[in-house]
Amino acid sequence: MTERNLRPTWDGDQPLYRVRFRDGEGWRNFASAAVVFRIQDEDGNAIATRPGLPVSPKSDGWAYCMMKGNETDWAGIGKQLYVIPMVYYAEAPDRTPAVNLLLNPSFDTYTGGTGIADSWTQGGTLADMIYEVRQDDPAPPVIFGKCQRSYAPIGGSTTAFISQSPVISLVPGDFMSGGVWYRAKVDTGGSVTGTEHYLTVHSGAEAKKIGFPASDTDWTFIVGEAPIATEAATSGLSLVNLSAKGYEIRYDEAFLFKGRWASFPGEVFRLVVQRRPRPSKTNFVNENFIAGSGGFDEDSNSDGVGDGWSKTGATNTYSIERDPDHLNISIFPLGSGAQKVVVAASTTDFLRLIYRGNLLPTEKWRFQLYYKNSGALSGSPANGDFGLILHTEEFDGIYEASLLTGANFSLSSVSAYTAKFRELTLTAAHSALVLDINLKTATGGTIWLDDALLWRTA
Repeated sequence: MTERNLRPTWDGDQPLYRVRFRDGEGWRNFASAAVVFRIQDEDGNAIATRPGLPVSPKSDGWAYCMMKGNETDWAGIGKQLYVIPMVYYAEAPDRTPAVNLLLNPSFDTYTGGTGIADSWTQGGTLADMIYEVRQDDPAPPVIFGKCQRSYAPIGGSTTAFISQSPVISLVPGDFMSGGVWYRAKVDTGGSVTGTEHYLTVHSGAEAKKIGFPASDTDWTFIVGEAPIATEAATSGLSLVNLSAKGYEIRYDEAFLFKGRWASFPGEVFRLVVQRRPRPSKTNFVNENFIAGSGGFDEDSNSDGVGDGWSKTGATNTYSIERDPDHLNISIFPLGSGAQKVVVAASTTDFLRLIYRGNLLPTEKWRFQLYYKNSGALSGSPANGDFGLILHTEEFDGIYEASLLTGANFSLSSVSAYTAKFRELTLTAAHSALVLDINLKTATGGTIWLDDALLWRTA
């Protein structure tokens, strides 16, 4: 069964299609499923792959297809896109929903300094391999919270991989199955230089290797099954990409279970492409494109950060300032909050807001923010490590960013709110602008942030 009467709106990441499947008298549980939406144009050309976003409670069986706004421009006004769903169910041997044996399969929990999500273990030799837990991926809106990034430089020597080996009783005739969401972007000159670029299900001589795509790849769900021939007390799932040099690789929502995958296609949905207005060149007093989030007035989830902004790192201390003496009233006098940050020599902390739209070459954009500080701010931040950066997304065409020189906040005393801005003139089409407030490597003291603005100046 599908439901598709959601109003299509293209001014951001919006649900345009939702689906669920009935099993007998009840709805299939998406807690043990992956939902893949493939998007094609009228001529059958692939446009995008979108992960289905299961709705809580997952036992109700609804999953949304989300799309970035400008994807509907690819086929042209008045033409049609085709949304093709496929659902992968993890089924135990008795055909009931299987239990995921992996700990922290979403890579959302991260407390160490290794760059590897909790409960995952690095094997091999790290060398120049880079691991990071990130929450900035642009597959809308962010695939499922945080994701695991890995990057092996071109010409590197790493043999590192990450894995888990849960305890489980296996006998001949059993199947172990696994899967993971995978995404990759290849640098110029990057390539798979060997055969060690795969998902491994199970371990030892019976391990099943499922190759990852050796090219730029949108979010794709990779699955594999391994028949068991000998009795075993453990199984495993490994994410191996030591042959992929110059690859930006990301993983999310991994699954390992005793049983097999069952897949079901959904009803194809035809979607007429709608016209999207382009952001106009305007004066920021009349229109601020991030007006709903720029004031740091609300913190509905009580994470210490203004609504609309995501937080990476937890070394600094974040809170919403309500004291009128620390609010900026020079531009928007009715604001009720500001972002307060007590800095503490973080190496990772930053705040991020993503603005999505149909952004075209030659457009000039400005990201502006007001700040002041107090206390003994010190340290030697590199350009851009303690200030504003305006840039595009890593998986959204060529990467473009504002200049790092001059991006930093002053470490000297700034007792009254002062404007800081960065500008970026686009040279290619993009679907998003990323507004970063980097808060790294400065030590001591407090900084207040208020009235963030984004507008198009040309």
